[in-house]
This record gives sequence, structure tokens and C-alpha cells, in this order.
Amino acid sequence: MGMTDSAGNLVASYDYDPLGSISGSNVQSGIVNPWQYAGGSYDSTAGSPNSGSAPTIPSSAAGPSVPAVGGTLQETLKANPYEYADNNPVNEIDPNGQISFFCNVTIAFFGFTTGLEFSGIIASVEVAGWVAAGITASLVASLSVFGPAGTAVGAVLGAAVTAILFGVIAYETYQFANTLAGSIGTIKGVCSRYP
Repeated sequence: MGMTDSAGNLVASYDYDPLGSISGSNVQSGIVNPWQYAGGSYDSTAGSPNSGSAPTIPSSAAGPSVPAVGGTLQETLKANPYEYADNNPVNEIDPNGQISFFCNVTIAFFGFTTGLEFSGIIASVEVAGWVAAGITASLVASLSVFGPAGTAVGAVLGAAVTAILFGVIAYETYQFANTLAGSIGTIKGVCSRYP
């Protein structure tokens, strides 16, 4: 990683190990760079990088000064639940020091697809209502030429069409609920520190 001045000249360069320890640097005298590993700031008092919600100890990627309170049972049993990138910075990134990037992407995708599916169900209900009303009105009107019995048959056929349409929507909703339950399990697996 490097830092340049306003003219574009390289004034500082750094090499880091996967957990954030500086393994090599070349800094011109008088240059102060508060930004460190993965965009975190350097806490000169603690002597460690700060990756968002908690400062980290580079050798272990654990936050030393944050109370050990986690969101899951497994996290409360750990010595420190605030591990940078789930203590796997080679394969994960943790931009704000709270949750790995992959987990954020998974949650965002889940929210997006859930919204699309739910809006599709709502649209289906609205369309089915209009279609059923149109079919029923058409059947009643066309069969009313046969008198009251024709009107009754038209109403019964219209009700049957309505039941079929809403049965299809109920099945679609059932499928959505099953997908939703499976997705929640997937997110728990992806975002859990102990899958």
C-alpha cells in the first residue's frame, strides 16, 4: 500500500501481513499517515490499528478493549467475539470492524430477492382479482340469456375460476415461505462465526 503527495510522488509505502501487522515500510521523514490496514486508522496510544468498531491486536486480530458480548450463543462463549473479518482476513474483509463483507452482501441479496418475490405475489393478487371479476362478470352476462338458472351457473363458474386463480397464488405464497425459511438458514450459516 502506498501514499502519494499532491504531485503524485510516492512518499510512503507499507507492507502488511494478513492480520494487519506492518511487515515493512518506507516512509519519508515528516510524513504522518493515520490510515492503516484495510482503511483503518492507527491508534498511537494503544499502538494498534483501529478497524472500525474496535481496535485490533495484529497478532490475533482480536479487539482488546471491547466488552465480550456477542449476538449468538457461540459468540458469548468466545474469549472475544470482535474478531476482525471472523479472524480470517485472507478470505474475508471487514470494512467497519463489525461484520464480514461477505455476510453483508448475503444479507443485501436476501433482502433484494425477498422484496422482488413479495412484490410479485402482491401484483399477482391484484391481477387475479381483476381477472376473476372480469371472467365472473362475463360468464354471468353471457349466461343470463338463459334466465335465472343461467345467471346462477355463470356465478358458480366465476367463483370456480376465482378459487383456481387464488389457489395458484396461495401455492406461490407457500413456495415463497419455504424459500424464505431456507434463505434465513443460509444467512445464519454464512454470517455465523461457527457454521
